[in-house]
Amino acid sequence: MISKREPIDRLRDDVRLLGGLVGEVLREQGGERLYNLVEDLRLRAIRLREEYDPASEREFGRIFERLATHQLAMLVRAYGIYFHVINLAEQNHRLRTIRERERLGSPAPRRGSIADALAAAHQAGRPAAEVERVVSELLVYPVLTAHPSETRRRTVQQHLRILGDLIYQLDDPRSGTQDRQQLMDDLRERITLVWLTDEIREVRPKPSDEVRGIAYTLEHSFYPVGPSIQRDLELALSRYYPTVAPPSRSFLRLGSWVGGDRDGNPVVTAQATATASEQYRNAILTLYRQEVNDMIRVMSIEERATPELIASAERDAVELDRAVRALAGRFSREHYRRKLWFISMRLLLVQESGPGGYRNATQLLDDLELIRDSLMANGADRPAQGLVDQLIRRVRLFGLQFVNLEVRQHRDLHEKTVAEILTLAGHSGYAQLDSEDRSQLLEKIIQRGEKPRFDPEELSPQAAETYETFRVIAECQSRIGIDAMNTYLISMTRSAADVIEVLFLAYLTGLFEWRPVASRIRIVPLFEAIEELAECPQLMKELFASPVYRAQLAAWEHEQEIMLGYSDSNKDGGYLAAQWAIYHAEDALARTCKEAGVRMRIFHGRGGPVGRGGGPAARAISGRPVSALTPALKLTEQGEVVFARYGNPGIARRTLEQLSHALLTSSLLPQARGQVDDKLIAAFRELAEESRKSYRRLIDSPGFMDFYSEATLFREIAQMPIASRPASRRPDAGLDFDSIRAIPWVFSWSQGRFNIPGWYGIGSALGAVAGDDSLLELARRFYAEWPFFRGAINNSQISMGVADRRTMALYAGLAQDGDQRKQFLGMILREFDLAEKAIVTIAGQEVLLEDSPVLSRSIRLRNPYVDVLHQAQLNLLRRWRLDPPAGEGARAELLSALLHSVNAIAAGLQSSG
Repeated sequence: MISKREPIDRLRDDVRLLGGLVGEVLREQGGERLYNLVEDLRLRAIRLREEYDPASEREFGRIFERLATHQLAMLVRAYGIYFHVINLAEQNHRLRTIRERERLGSPAPRRGSIADALAAAHQAGRPAAEVERVVSELLVYPVLTAHPSETRRRTVQQHLRILGDLIYQLDDPRSGTQDRQQLMDDLRERITLVWLTDEIREVRPKPSDEVRGIAYTLEHSFYPVGPSIQRDLELALSRYYPTVAPPSRSFLRLGSWVGGDRDGNPVVTAQATATASEQYRNAILTLYRQEVNDMIRVMSIEERATPELIASAERDAVELDRAVRALAGRFSREHYRRKLWFISMRLLLVQESGPGGYRNATQLLDDLELIRDSLMANGADRPAQGLVDQLIRRVRLFGLQFVNLEVRQHRDLHEKTVAEILTLAGHSGYAQLDSEDRSQLLEKIIQRGEKPRFDPEELSPQAAETYETFRVIAECQSRIGIDAMNTYLISMTRSAADVIEVLFLAYLTGLFEWRPVASRIRIVPLFEAIEELAECPQLMKELFASPVYRAQLAAWEHEQEIMLGYSDSNKDGGYLAAQWAIYHAEDALARTCKEAGVRMRIFHGRGGPVGRGGGPAARAISGRPVSALTPALKLTEQGEVVFARYGNPGIARRTLEQLSHALLTSSLLPQARGQVDDKLIAAFRELAEESRKSYRRLIDSPGFMDFYSEATLFREIAQMPIASRPASRRPDAGLDFDSIRAIPWVFSWSQGRFNIPGWYGIGSALGAVAGDDSLLELARRFYAEWPFFRGAINNSQISMGVADRRTMALYAGLAQDGDQRKQFLGMILREFDLAEKAIVTIAGQEVLLEDSPVLSRSIRLRNPYVDVLHQAQLNLLRRWRLDPPAGEGARAELLSALLHSVNAIAAGLQSSG
């Protein structure tokens, strides 16, 4: 009897096949010796994991010591490419599993889909009126960033995208023998190209390079997937709530910081932001023109058009002489082709900034809806609801600018700029005023209708650049539209004056007017550190009491967006304290806004790893405070996460539908919300504070930053040209904890498998639970009844599951001071043991990740392969630090090998920073 093959068997088949192809390429490109070395080390690492022996580990390490730098470099590349390929195989298996579940479950909706959420709401008896309200407020708003955690060059990403498409074809049942042979050759070719392509950039990318990378993802994932997500909602409503009309706007929106985020990044200038805006606009207009031109080729319908469509084309002919000349008399009876021709010409004129182009997206939508209505009126429903509707959905989503380009700057720059402007205008002493007096002074100037007169050329370079940024925003809006760039974020907001200063600069540049009140800029305070998160509700109360700021809110329909930063709060106070600070701030802000009659929208500044607020997004949505549960989510998608979640259209669609499902479910199904009483809140507050104290005891210990510098790759990662943004806010500050950015902080800990930002402090906070029945009962109640606590614990399991004690000890061995090494490694391992024991006890598990068997198995299978990379990296690191070669070429070779090892380990762990 033949046993039924499990889905995991198909993944094993793919891994075996692709691993074999990688082996063939290694033989071809590196020779038999490299292949044999790779295999020998793999088998040794597996044996060490199966039966650990210190002597065997020492012998294992000595093999790497005997290898030359170029041999280590090729070894690192071999394992790195293997992980790139296997990651794609796992991604394809995920899509395969989704398709299989949908096929077997039909006609029931796919689990985790929009239809699944509405089906559950229907079964629970949720009324149509409530569904209509929730759907009208539904918002999924990813904001793409260029944070420096994506280590792979854009060229490598493009190779991997194509390789992923080829792997997808392995499941095609139509393939014959010759097709299969050709597919194998194509896979070998692409793997060879990845091998021959240097993964490390020669120089840091410019902002324009980063924009091109994001535009590529937008074009290949969001552009094809966007209309499908909107269509999913329409179909689900028609099936389960046919009386509820789908919203006319797109519930999916897109933002980008790439080209606009200048906080601590001196190369993102006002001119760079203006250039980025043009790049985004040209990218979407090119895609629209391609789609319209494709429609011209197929829309070969004669005569059957409404008078309105014919009249519209005639008006176009009068206005667009150039288009009429290019037509050369064609399409006289094919009215749809004729109208589409004029649409294509108007899009071209927008790109050329010439007269006759569309002034806004509404004009383009009017023309497309005219075509759709004409087709419907003449019995051509299918083309109307297919090709034309698809483009209409895209225009509703992307407009004429693709993304809303958001601008971010540090609060100190605004204070400096306002002080200089007022001094030039004859009002000196601004910088010496306290926060309240600064706010009152600026408000009085605005209320009097004064605009201080000054010469921008007399400003210092920093202040001139800050002021120019506001002028660029205004200029961009006048040329492209308000949706092109209308959000301004203030990093490290600490007072109401920090916000009023931005409003004042907007006032000076025409983005805000007092009489009559008008605003073309959203001002978004960003609260990041633990102290700022605790104090932000009071700060917002002060702002809401300001007549000038209330006018600003009125111009935006009394909606206030507030950003909460997960990364810096985590770096500041540790994992559990940061989780609590975010939760408490969100709850308090929701109450503050409600009391003030203001609608709140939280912008979640989440990173990829758990230590920067990452983890399953659906878990984070369900864990929000009850006061802040809305069907709207705006969040950052940073660095390597952009490629992981949106590099493949199928994965992108699944990501977006899971976010939509979680938002709909949390809003429509009361039982999913959970109830939290004051006792739980008070108890958790104490746990969070104990966790913070434990974390700060570690990082504030004398000598800890020296240990960190030597036991991690922070100094080497800071040299990686992976983004235009530097690793420190103050590059001249040396190894200063406060100036180090959260991304390299997390990134460097992850390379050595410490993962401290994702768990440290939990052990001290929960350590007493296992031995105290009353505490254990309370903690288990937390876990059972409170989605926030359950999510925090389960996310920390992910971080701890990837962490590895043996590897930590190896990297700690890099520290030169033996006492420091013993002290800090001991503290880390003791805290880890406490955390592990507490978590499995509270969750009722035997081991970490017991309830996540797929992830647990993946980590176990990957460990031996990553062990090889760790040994290679440690050897390269010692050579680089302790005995660097004299020649420039040899040093470059060694550094290149070391940086490639960073890429390879990030691929093996599927995480960087």
